[in-house]
Amino acid sequence: MSYILSHLSLSWLIAGVFLIVAELMIPGGFVMALMGLAAITVSLVSWLLPMNIVTQLIMFGIAVVMYTFLLKENLKALLMRKPHLDDPENEFKGKIALALTDINDQEGTVEYKGTEWPAKSDTLILPGSDVEIVEQESILLHVKPIIK
Repeated sequence: MSYILSHLSLSWLIAGVFLIVAELMIPGGFVMALMGLAAITVSLVSWLLPMNIVTQLIMFGIAVVMYTFLLKENLKALLMRKPHLDDPENEFKGKIALALTDINDQEGTVEYKGTEWPAKSDTLILPGSDVEIVEQESILLHVKPIIK
């Protein structure tokens, strides 16, 4: 215990790194990561400006509140954002194509963006029908009929 009290800035640094690593292993809404960041901040400030433990604890509390208000929503928005709409994997999904041949559970052909694509459907689709692309599997498009 006396070693920890005599090396408080190092103790804050170790605690901060531990909290950030714990957040990576056990997601908790960034609370542990923000507390870890606050502990590292107290470590750096107490290393540069020696201060007693009460002052460090007050600084830690202020830093946690400050980081929570400043960073929590920004971190959530950054890490939880929806995939970009121009993502190549989502290029076909939900789009409308034109059936060129009969499409069934075996295979057929659709036209999408001026190009013919092999297509497959759970239900029979007749040529000339508009279809919605449900999924893309390599170059095979899984489609469903659009009911008007």
